[in-house]
Order: sequence, then C-alpha cells, then structure tokens
Amino acid sequence: PLENSPEIAVMKKAQGLIQRRKYVEAEAYLNQYLAAHPSDGDVRFMMGFLMIQEKKKALALMQFQKCVQDAKDPIIRKMAEQYIKKLH
Repeated sequence: PLENSPEIAVMKKAQGLIQRRKYVEAEAYLNQYLAAHPSDGDVRFMMGFLMIQEKKKALALMQFQKCVQDAKDPIIRKMAEQYIKKLH
C-alpha cells in the first residue's frame, strides 16, 4: 500500500524535522532522497516549502516549478502553482 512507500516515509520524517525547525537536517535529508528520485514532485513540494521557511525564495521557486511538472497528485500541483504565483 501507498502508506508504506519510501516516499511517504521520507515526507513524514522531513515534516517532523521541519516542525521542529531542524531545517538544515531536513534539507540534507530531502536532498539525499531527491538525488535518487529526481522526478518525485510530491517530495519536491516539501522541499519548496522548506526553502520558503529558510527564506530561499529563488530555490523555492525552482522546486515548485519542478513539482508542477512532476507531481503525481493534482492537489500538490495546484498548491505548487499557487506558491509560484505568490513568489513572483
């Protein structure tokens, strides 16, 4: 089932790190996953959100643009498009 996928596990761990404001650790963790899974748009969305938290606007924009191309979930794509509009 989807709940047991590596992607879900990565997103849950990263979300926990972000909630505890461990941004550097979360970024390293997400980068490691994305290096192996570069077209995972859903995890890219989380990376974009993290870049906003770190005040890295250009990097956030890049992540959201890639997310729009690659995200499997149409809701995630739509949210990424909204962030892109806000960041411009």
